Amino acid sequence: PKPLRTLVDDVPEALEQCVLRGLMKTPEQRQQGFAVLDDELATIARGGERGGEGVEEASGDLWPAPAMRTLPFGVLAETSAPFASVPVSVPMAAPAGAAASAIPTVQLPWQSASSLETPSAQVSSPSIRIKTAALTVMMTDIAGYTERTSRVSREESARWLALHDALLQPIFRSFGGRVVKTLGDAFLVTFSSPTDATLCACAVQDRLWRHNRGLDGGVVRPEDVIHVRVALSAGEVRLHKGDIFGEPVNLAARLEGLAKPGEVLISDAVYATMNTAEVRLVSRGEHTLKGISRSVTVWAAQPDGIEGAPPFGGRALARVNNSVVDALKANAPRALETMRRVLARPLASRGVVVAGAALALVLIIALIASAGDDRIERIERGEGKSVIEDFEKIPEADRSGEDIAMAGHARWQLENKQRALELYRRAVDKGYSDDRMKGVALSLLAVRDADAAVVLLSKWPDLGIDKDLHALLQHEEFHMRSHALEILEAREAVDDEARVELGLKNLESTNCGERREGVKLLKKHGKGSQALSSLKKLGTDPLRNACLVFDLPSAEDAVKKRTPE
Repeated sequence: PKPLRTLVDDVPEALEQCVLRGLMKTPEQRQQGFAVLDDELATIARGGERGGEGVEEASGDLWPAPAMRTLPFGVLAETSAPFASVPVSVPMAAPAGAAASAIPTVQLPWQSASSLETPSAQVSSPSIRIKTAALTVMMTDIAGYTERTSRVSREESARWLALHDALLQPIFRSFGGRVVKTLGDAFLVTFSSPTDATLCACAVQDRLWRHNRGLDGGVVRPEDVIHVRVALSAGEVRLHKGDIFGEPVNLAARLEGLAKPGEVLISDAVYATMNTAEVRLVSRGEHTLKGISRSVTVWAAQPDGIEGAPPFGGRALARVNNSVVDALKANAPRALETMRRVLARPLASRGVVVAGAALALVLIIALIASAGDDRIERIERGEGKSVIEDFEKIPEADRSGEDIAMAGHARWQLENKQRALELYRRAVDKGYSDDRMKGVALSLLAVRDADAAVVLLSKWPDLGIDKDLHALLQHEEFHMRSHALEILEAREAVDDEARVELGLKNLESTNCGERREGVKLLKKHGKGSQALSSLKKLGTDPLRNACLVFDLPSAEDAVKKRTPE
């Protein structure tokens, strides 16, 4: 069978090895009884023999019930690191009380005898590289999810989660957020900017406020109402195979437990590093949180408190669509409330001119708020032709990037794809981008001839696209990986480490031509023992790798020169 991590890249190495041992054809090589298997799983859940300050013990179940949703992030954050650094098999767990020296090691078919070292020896090796980054960490979860799942079918729960994901994911992307993982109803997302992360959290709450009132498309059934808690922390996290670990992850989980439905809580580290002028914040005092080594001052995003308006005024949500009209619409309720307060004061204290000017401004904003832009709705109703006709009536000099993009969406709906891509490129040249354009372009990367999509994404104005492209470097589809690298190269947003990871990924392909592309990447950028051993392994099967016969020797020599003795 394939190792689990070729299917799901964030499976812990130790768990993968445990499953593979259980699948061995020779019975003596499997775990000898459920007691041994249970001990092995418990060891994996605890993080092996290591441990550490502030680490919670896992519960009896390796995967806790939904009610314990905040625990897995905390446990994984503190206990997965030893296994994350172990690229070899893990010894079979022995029953409690057995001597460590008595634990047998199983050699799996693709492993050499020299690779069967103990985890402790690997962990203590000075050659291990620990990648870290300073990030803002967001954690969200649905209020009442556990109670709901106990009274509805699995299909209904899955549908509700799918709706929740569809509402939140576009907002994460619009603010440069990267979804690290999901666990049931919980999202773990990272941001490079603490300000963007906080604005994203406010946009999430405003989007759900609109959804719950049926303002984004029809009446919402009571069972489709969604309330979430959002918590943010910041600091240095450890990176491994697309996952993150460390105290900021645990702190976000603890803050999420303090938050009420509809709230946004942030840690003092987020408060200290963000632009506090963009979000009104109120202190919730100092808290001592379990598993956190210091006292934490907690802050909350303060809602506007205007009746009939989104809690945070929709100002951050307006950025999701990159629309000036949406921004004005979002600010209309606050402007109207301000005007009401001005007019409530005595006439002498406010001045007729000031009041008149303010009233005129509010009326303009209110008119814009009621106008809106229905072009996307018309396209989705199949009225793309009329949208194009309206577009062609606009003088060319007056066409905005958004106008051009809308015409592109209409062309795409009418199956005129080449023309649509040309319009998208023109919109991007004017600095406009939206999720619909991006989705089209990214989907086209899966085909061999994707030149138009590559050019479009190479010029994409939103830097958040770089994260999407880096994620595609590990995609199962070869063309998707290759085009993603081509775009990142054009954007000068890729390093040798990512190139080498892609090269190694290509070597896993069943297609010799795709493996050859991996060899070429390693020849140009590869270094280190893993790249070298992977190339040597290809040389042991010349029949299968006939197309590589002229490339392998020079690739090995190039990698050797860059690899220190």
